[in-house]
Amino acid sequence: DLWERKSTDLSLRARRALPDVLRAFTQFVHRRQDIPAALTRETLEAIDNRAPALLRNLERDAGQPTVADLVSERLRLEAERVELVRDLLEQQLGSADAVARLDDVPLPDEAFDWSVVPADLPPRVTLLLDMAEPVALDIAGVELRTVLRRLVAKLAVTAPELLAAGPREDRQAAALLWVAASMNGLLGPRAGTTVAEMLAAFGLTGTVADRGRAILRALGWEDLPDAQYRLIHPDLLISERRRDLVQLREFYLGEG
Repeated sequence: DLWERKSTDLSLRARRALPDVLRAFTQFVHRRQDIPAALTRETLEAIDNRAPALLRNLERDAGQPTVADLVSERLRLEAERVELVRDLLEQQLGSADAVARLDDVPLPDEAFDWSVVPADLPPRVTLLLDMAEPVALDIAGVELRTVLRRLVAKLAVTAPELLAAGPREDRQAAALLWVAASMNGLLGPRAGTTVAEMLAAFGLTGTVADRGRAILRALGWEDLPDAQYRLIHPDLLISERRRDLVQLREFYLGEG
């Protein structure tokens, strides 16, 4: 959608540069989120496949620019590149205000907010947290534990049924941590902990992806792939993950 919109209203030189900008941004986000290389290649191929036809049309219709035209186009290119990155960050974080307010201050060792938990759920929530918190600490310390606690508190408000008793509380606890760790890029071969290793800490094998997707949908994501790009809840990001986004904001937008 962004490609289609931007390719019709940007200047000539900006449109010529857009494929490179999108490729660089795609690789940055995929690397930080530890998205499989095959999916990254597919995304880059989609960009590459759509770019030539557009660029051929641009070259066919373009006249020879004057020096003034080149200067003007360069200024427009820089401004439009900033706009492009701003749009991409706003898509990730949900709003311009969230982009502006983002910082990389470490999350505190925050107590769980029991005030939002329905009256019949404290025993179940206690069980799930008791199972998941030690694994969270092993993966990324108190920041991930705080993310886990905030995640469970959000679910207690928006979808308490996902915390209610089920047939496998160990898989339920693992799914909660899978969501908290995945949105922070903490699971995968290059992240230090694989999904299999996380599940093994619960005595599990296989996958908890289906349960995780249900949690993500309850938090506002339509599907797992969308969750990899649109973070929506910056308060669920550890400082390292937010630092990457802050650096991207400062480099392109000059906002620190």
